Amino acid sequence: MSFPLFKHFLKQNWKLWAIFVGVLLGYMLILVFIFDQMQEQMGGGDMMGITFDMTSRFGLLISAYWGQIALMFPIVFYIMLANKLVSKNVDNNSMSAYLSSSLSRKKYVTTAAVFFAPSIFMMFFAVFVIGGVTLAAFESYNFWHWTLTCFSVFLSTLFVAAICFFISASFPANKIAFATLIGIPIAFFLINWLGEMPVLDFLKYLTPFGYPVYGYIPVGQNPADPGFVPTFTIEPLWWLINLVFLSVALILFFTSIKIFDKKQLSI
Repeated sequence: MSFPLFKHFLKQNWKLWAIFVGVLLGYMLILVFIFDQMQEQMGGGDMMGITFDMTSRFGLLISAYWGQIALMFPIVFYIMLANKLVSKNVDNNSMSAYLSSSLSRKKYVTTAAVFFAPSIFMMFFAVFVIGGVTLAAFESYNFWHWTLTCFSVFLSTLFVAAICFFISASFPANKIAFATLIGIPIAFFLINWLGEMPVLDFLKYLTPFGYPVYGYIPVGQNPADPGFVPTFTIEPLWWLINLVFLSVALILFFTSIKIFDKKQLSI
């Protein structure tokens, strides 16, 4: 890994990261602050055939925010970042400038991977912290449900992001590779979105985004009620699924480094 290169990536991409974090936080805060109006207008929480939990702000964020919004915007971010860090530099011949110094291919792509994954983690961590603090200002909520939902969505996102990084580092820098880089995560998101409809429920389990935290708040109970007792369970399958996501993501990052180090570059 090259620390000067890492600092270069940070200087080059922090604004992009900040924009997407700002958008994610903005949407979350809007949902929290206009919850009462939404509850009056939506009633049971049905929208376009998809049912959201409108019993509390916490329920809305778990079902609508983490189920849709927190998946959609990071997709755009990691597509752009994966392309910018590797394949775009190969395509516009910037890679030759990097490699003409003492920087090796392996060190370059390792630094890119080390920058890429923590960028996504810090994005979710910012939402986790600010979201948790904001929720606490309005109502009591199940902290562990919030924590594990954030963690679960992060791991499924990291899994898909690792696929994008693998494509960017391993495939030739051409239009087909770029289309694949864009197409896979968007296809996952659209299939998962369709799977939120009761009649198409099976579809969401065909994507990494269809496996949320296996916990629940009983229907009809509001965490804001004084006598509310949180009920939360985690099935063993949750641990296995997330372990698979993390393991495959790490394998994809290591494989990307190996392939990029050996492949022929058009520079």
